[in-house]
Order: sequence, then C-alpha cells, then structure tokens
Amino acid sequence: MSFLIQYRPLFEVRLLHDYYLNRASSFFHELDLTDDGEKEEIVERLSHYDISNDFLFKLPSKTKKFLNAHKMVFRTTETGFVVFIKVKQQINGNTIKYKPFIELEDAFELVIQMYITNPVLPNFTALPMKPVLDAHYHFTNKDQEDKIYPSLSLPAPSFESGKHYEMGCLVSVGGNLFEALKNTAQATSNISDWKPIDNDFRQVTVADQYVVYASYLPKFFPAEEKQQLVLTALFDYKFPRSSSVSTAEFVLTPIDVNVAPLSIQKSGENLKRVSLKFESLEEGNYLLTVDAGSYVATHYIRVKADLFDQRNKNQLFAVLAIGHEADLNDFRLFEDDGSLRMNATQTTTATPIFEVRLRNRATYWKYIPAKNETVLADSTQLKREEEAGSGRTVYVSKQPQAFLERSKINIVFDGNNANLPNPIPANIRESEDRFISEVYLPKLQES
Repeated sequence: MSFLIQYRPLFEVRLLHDYYLNRASSFFHELDLTDDGEKEEIVERLSHYDISNDFLFKLPSKTKKFLNAHKMVFRTTETGFVVFIKVKQQINGNTIKYKPFIELEDAFELVIQMYITNPVLPNFTALPMKPVLDAHYHFTNKDQEDKIYPSLSLPAPSFESGKHYEMGCLVSVGGNLFEALKNTAQATSNISDWKPIDNDFRQVTVADQYVVYASYLPKFFPAEEKQQLVLTALFDYKFPRSSSVSTAEFVLTPIDVNVAPLSIQKSGENLKRVSLKFESLEEGNYLLTVDAGSYVATHYIRVKADLFDQRNKNQLFAVLAIGHEADLNDFRLFEDDGSLRMNATQTTTATPIFEVRLRNRATYWKYIPAKNETVLADSTQLKREEEAGSGRTVYVSKQPQAFLERSKINIVFDGNNANLPNPIPANIRESEDRFISEVYLPKLQES
C-alpha cells in the first residue's frame, strides 16, 4: 500500500436559474447528459452562465475555523462553489481511495450564507414577492427525506384550502404540481386559477423558506429579580393585501425541543404587518399557527441562533448547511470507511454535486399601443382590453409568459404578423390579482 498527499473536491453546490438556462423551446433540466447533442447544448448554455452576478457567498467565522483546522478550501465558481479537502491517496492493488488528511468527526456541518447582490433578481425569480413570513431559505443535504438527488429542495407544499397564494406559487395536489395563475383570494380553490405543471424539477418553493434566526437577548425574571440572556426570535408577519384582519393569535408550538408552546395576541384596525417576539426558545423545529378568523395559516419553521451579519440581514437570501452523518445515502459526502464518495462500482471518486434550482418568473405581458394606434388585431396569444381608468386599448397575454435572458418569446399579432418585443424584468407591477409587465409600443402604422 502507498500514500500520496493531495487536495480533492469534497462536494460542489450549483445554483441553476431558469432565467439564464432555459430557452423558449426547451427546459435546461430536461436536457440529457448521455445524449451527445444535448450534452453540447448543456455545455453551450453553461458557457454563458455566471451566478456570481446575482449572489455572494459568505462563510461565518465558525465555518472558516473548521475549514482551516481540517485542511479544507472554499472556492467559488461560475455556477456556485466547491469545497476541496486535503486527502491521503491509498492504493491497494487496483483500488484507489482518498481519505481526509486530518480525521473528521462522524458528523459535521458547514454553513454557507447566500446574499443577493442583484436588486432585480426577485423580479425574474419565481418566488414570493411579498412573503408573509419573515424567514430565510434553507438548503441542506442532511435532511434528505423526500428529497431527490441532486436537488436540495423539499417537495412543493400541499395545497391548503383557504390559504392565500401569490401568483407563481407551486402547490402539490394528489402528487401533481400546479402553479397559481393569479393571486388567489381566501377560501378559493377555483381550478381556473391554477395551471398544471408537467415536470417536477424540484425547484425552490416556499417549502424551503422556513428558517427564523434568533438572538440571545436579556429578559427580566421577576421571581428571581434578575436578568438573563435567553434565545429570542424577532420577526415580522405580513398578512396578504386581500385579507381583512383586526385580531390574530400566533401560537408557536415546539416539535422536537423541550419548550412550552408560546402565544401572542395582536389586534388593531386592518392589520397588515405585525412584529412578533418569542422568548426563551431553544434551537429546533416549531409549528407557527396563525388564527385570524377568516384567515388561518400554518408554517413549519426552524429557529436557529444568529449566523449572519445584522447589517446585511435584508440581503440574506438563504443559508446552506452541507455536512455528513450516517445514512445520507445519495446525499452522503463519505463512504462508510471514511473515504471520499465513490462511484457505484467503487472504482473512482464521484464528487457529490448538489443543486439549488430557481424558477424564472412569469407575468402577464401588457402591450400599450402608441396614441391613436388602431391597426393591432387580437391574436391567439393576446386579448384586447379597455384599460380601467385610462380607457385606452391595450393587449394582454392570455397566459403568463416567463422571462428568459437569452431567448425571445415570439408574440405575434395575426393581423400584422409582427413579432412584438419581450418586456424586461425591471418593469413589473401588481395589478389587482396578478403581476403585469408593460411594454409601450412604437407607432406601428404610418400616418
């Protein structure tokens, strides 16, 4: 047996965004690496891809210390990041394995923070514009139940009758996926409000948005006449615009920690945003129940101690927690003997590549003709409307259209055979129960 010291990739995380990678004719996640032609297409699309324009990765001090102590190196890439580890190569006959140069604990976790650097990102990403819960997204390989490798996302949440859903939200009904075509009002399950989704690519949904960060703050205990630091969660809850709430009860019930349920009452005229403070918590999982009469909602949340710089809290998008422990199956980093993950035949290493998949947002596209323009006719894709308030004639897409960076969606008017321009993501506004993207057209008819 011989030994050779070197660095090898331990794991990789890729952030794959449909806005950059999809084309009007095909989805990126449908392309097959085993097909030579489609493999070339994958390489071509990734050659223009650089997610560092949208996100910044930061390492908490605890993660930095762990990496340094165990001879690990963090490096960003155009698609995300890679963690390398110093290893000893062990050759035994025809078998080559790699084990960490410095022995690791049986279970560990590396925390990496994701901050948004592109202010327009929410406009072309199909995640709630106005989330009700002030929580962050959380992606991990350790809670792998119900996940499908390589995606780190949980399944889309099940549909709840009476819950408010924002346009673009995904829900699961009987194992089938549906996308909300508009903001759904309370107590509605009208099938016309939803569009079936054929492919479950395990992309990010509100099911992944459940981490609430807490701080150790002083609390006065009258019986003992003293203060002591207790883990305290401070976060806001935002009721949907369509709701009408004057009183609400918030109950935080522990799931896997030894803490008594906590209740907070809020009242006021037409409540829209309330600040909540839950004290004397422990890190762990909870169920937050909101009861406001006609508005009822439940949220699964995980309370964790602060991991981020408070000055940048508003830009924190998500926290990734990648680690190792027993029984991770396809999400494991190491084999049972402590060597780096191997392929199915145990002949070479197979670095796990985890994915965070972001959907591109779809909006209704509204075309506004030049003044006194009358030549435009209805098409199979657009419908003619009289705009409320202004009374002007506009043309609105019959179905939401998805934003794409490198592929144009052809909107054709039957009468003119004119390909109309696609709107840019920056031009989004909420109109009644849907998101609209407006395009002001130049004059198409000569005087």
